[in-house]
Amino acid sequence: MKTDRLTHVRPPVKRELTANDYLYAWKRLLDPKVRSPYLYYVEGRFVGADAVHKSDLLLGATADPRFVYPAHWTYGARFGVRGADERWSVSLFGRNLGNENEPVTLFGGPSFIPPGAVPFLPNGQINGVSGWMSPASLRQVGLSLQASW
Repeated sequence: MKTDRLTHVRPPVKRELTANDYLYAWKRLLDPKVRSPYLYYVEGRFVGADAVHKSDLLLGATADPRFVYPAHWTYGARFGVRGADERWSVSLFGRNLGNENEPVTLFGGPSFIPPGAVPFLPNGQINGVSGWMSPASLRQVGLSLQASW
């Protein structure tokens, strides 16, 4: 007996991948219950991963919400191969995979005036630089080679 089936396929959702998407994919790949047929790609080669939670970052000498960078997670991963004698290794690494553009706190001036402290400066003032972006604030990808003899 032949049965015709109608399948409805939803169009793909177009959105930016997040660190949680990568984390979910790796968890599924490595989960023994899933028995992924692609596990052999990373078996014996996967070296490490990390997830770091950072609490609120104060960008000034106050807890005023305008000077607080919110709490967030950052993710990193490292994939590599090692020689059988473990005298060499090559790995590809990624830091800040979710591309969380965390500011680096810098103060170049001598003073900070909190909001409301001076009547003619209702929003306060920072003399200098605060919340500067640096290369450490961005996603980083690189290649690492280690050798010992």
